Amino acid sequence: MARIIDAWTKPAGKDPLGQLSAGSIKVASSALVPLDPSYVKGGARCFDGVSCTHGNRFTLIVFDTADEVTRPVYLLPLVEHEAKHIVEGIAVEEVEGHKATFSRIGHFSAEGRLGSKDVLHVDMELDGSATAASLCAEEDQDPEHPEQRYVITLI
Repeated sequence: MARIIDAWTKPAGKDPLGQLSAGSIKVASSALVPLDPSYVKGGARCFDGVSCTHGNRFTLIVFDTADEVTRPVYLLPLVEHEAKHIVEGIAVEEVEGHKATFSRIGHFSAEGRLGSKDVLHVDMELDGSATAASLCAEEDQDPEHPEQRYVITLI
């Protein structure tokens, strides 16, 4: 689904294990799935921690705050539980003025099947790879991870 390429942090004080004042994670992913616009209505979230069902898919998205969402939201799949047909990850939005840079605004869990494929996998194949390719700053060419090639930064 995704792998960390690089990370850095800046401690807020003298304790290297204490609070942070800044940081980023560079991630290579196979997909960045655009969130269905019906989840966000007029700049406000239509749910916070509420589940929704679309056909054979059950998705739970929990936003970190009740602030309005004014930019497009994407789902970044991070972990797959194949036996349970569940994909988990984070919801992100673009950071204005910074190419391929995103900020976490929540997390999600999607489960369900469509025929022999997980429903989120269908979304990832249809929209996720193309979206990731259009929004990433670079492509990682690691032969051990050919699917996880679209590089973005999380701050």
